[in-house]
Amino acid sequence: MRKNIISLLTLVFSIAFVFGNELDASAATSLSKPVITVKATGTTKIKISYKKVKGATSYRIYRATSKNGKYKRIISTKSTSYTNSKLKSSFRYYYKVRALKKSGKKTYYSKYSTVKSTKTLIPYAKYAGSYKVGKDISAGEYMIFGKDVYYEISKQPSNFDAILTNDFVYNQAYVRLSVGQYFKLSDYGTGAYFIPSSKVKHTLATSVKKPGMYKIGADLKAGTHKISFGSYYEVINNSSILDMEALEYNGEINGTEYVKVKNGQFLKINPSY
Repeated sequence: MRKNIISLLTLVFSIAFVFGNELDASAATSLSKPVITVKATGTTKIKISYKKVKGATSYRIYRATSKNGKYKRIISTKSTSYTNSKLKSSFRYYYKVRALKKSGKKTYYSKYSTVKSTKTLIPYAKYAGSYKVGKDISAGEYMIFGKDVYYEISKQPSNFDAILTNDFVYNQAYVRLSVGQYFKLSDYGTGAYFIPSSKVKHTLATSVKKPGMYKIGADLKAGTHKISFGSYYEVINNSSILDMEALEYNGEINGTEYVKVKNGQFLKINPSY
């Protein structure tokens, strides 16, 4: 009887020892999921960064062109950052990363990181911030792209009394800037930007379908247009919004309005709230 008890205890301790070693081994080979950030660093480059995962010997980076699309491994690296180059400009890419650990002939993998995405930068574009005309940017006509974003043109920086004009942008707008002025764009995290209008690839539309500011002959065909949205419109003869004499005519939109415009003019439509 005593012999049987000793044998049973020996078996129990042996099992505990084996399972204990297996749990320790499992814990030793587990890898945390990488936490990644992605940032566009150029019109054709995106940088992927992540903190070092304890125990990892390398990392695999995967890319796709849609969040739920097919991810392709683009590199295996020991570094904690990588700059993906030769990408399309103004295009959104999606990334995920997993950590690896090699132990003998075995390879252990972490779970995939949370997918992160960003767009490559737009050629010639400038983003939110303050700029001195003639130093940071050239004088001339610019297009602003953004939804419900704010801009101002002033004689001096950080001086409310020096503001020459300010406004909100509804999808797109035009401004003409002169040397010595200060231009500020606030995008509230929306990614708004502005570009010299000469560098914009315009699409000539036959009708206007949403609020914004349109250059006739570039964005919108000349003629009489029916407007059945928005609250207010202006027809302006040039993009210098500081020139009050440039205003041809304006009016409220009550249901439907017909507006006649000609090449070289600008049509501005404010939304309804």
